[in-house]
Amino acid sequence: MSALMEHNDQHQQEPFMAFVQDDITTHSLNDVVSLQGWNTNRIFDGGIDLAIKTLSEIDTPQLLVIDLTGCMAPLEKIAELASVCEAGVGLVCLGTTNDVSLYRDLLDMGVEDYLLKPIDPETLAHAIERACEVEEAPIVPEDECEGDVVSVFGALGGVGATATALNLAWDISEREGKRVALVDMDLHFGTIALSLDLEPGKGFREALENPSRIDSLFLERAMVKVSERFSILACETDLATVCHFESEALDLLIERLRQKYDLVVLDVPRDLLPRCGDLLSRLGKMIVVSDLSLAGMRDSLRMTRYAKDHMIEDNLMVCASRAGENKERELSVKEFEKGIEKTLSCTIPYDAKGFAAAEMQGSALMKVAPKSKAAQAMESLFSNFVEKGADEVEKTSFWRKIFKAK
Repeated sequence: MSALMEHNDQHQQEPFMAFVQDDITTHSLNDVVSLQGWNTNRIFDGGIDLAIKTLSEIDTPQLLVIDLTGCMAPLEKIAELASVCEAGVGLVCLGTTNDVSLYRDLLDMGVEDYLLKPIDPETLAHAIERACEVEEAPIVPEDECEGDVVSVFGALGGVGATATALNLAWDISEREGKRVALVDMDLHFGTIALSLDLEPGKGFREALENPSRIDSLFLERAMVKVSERFSILACETDLATVCHFESEALDLLIERLRQKYDLVVLDVPRDLLPRCGDLLSRLGKMIVVSDLSLAGMRDSLRMTRYAKDHMIEDNLMVCASRAGENKERELSVKEFEKGIEKTLSCTIPYDAKGFAAAEMQGSALMKVAPKSKAAQAMESLFSNFVEKGADEVEKTSFWRKIFKAK
């Protein structure tokens, strides 16, 4: 272990690390690793428990070889290993259990290969080579990407932007039967996973900071399913960690998501607008959510003026939320619209009871209280994102056709 911690001072990512439990496997692995030009002192005597303990303390290498011999619950242990690894790591497993169901389950979890011991060096070499190949999803031209993009911003904190994004995603996935991805761009304080009573996936922040990791394998590992057609991407970054990413990384992430989902909904903190607003407004529609306060009117105006310089007017919507919560300090709808120089797309009435019920059940208001006035107002807004008619020609990307054929 001392060698591991000593090596961790280097900032470059390790190319390889192995945890195996017998001399024969170690010997075979030594030969393969030497041919790759890697350091054989990255092979350690131990199984998956040692791997989990070690990788919780150091940076994740690009490739892991893990011996599962003697592991009584391999799937649970692989899930535990994934929780301490960064996105994008290749994983080859070894073991003595000859079970096709285990093999399929491991591959479904993202393991590159499962090899039976004793290991044939040539087979091991081929497995490692395949795991080292960077499988980037093909770049699909923007006009061939099938999924639409909607960015939701709050003009102020606590005005219901996250609730709007969540309910939009749920409505389009459940009522319209579309595949929807909901992305929480608040990397420190996002509440989408919490609102749905889910644990965020792993590696979102790391992938944004290292865009080369944003591939199909990352999406499989990091996306958390809410239902068959509805998934979320979120994280809860440690407050001691400063997040740095470029808009190009977000562009790549959205591109990958559009290839897989019919609609991508982004819940975006307003402080990201100066950095990513040009990109988001260029890619799709934008919803600005505000209460009817003076401050809300001021910042809605600033945000819509900014967006108008980068997008088609019809793709920009402003929604008043929590209307009636505090009538003494609220502007009238007419005053608010005059102030923002735009007609509101909808006004969502304050519904403390309905939203509290949704929060307690870890679900969307549209599901918990579909007949409430707030849900009905949202439904009028969300109708803007429903396909217009059956006569519209369905555009199917080249890659989507291949996947459907399988």
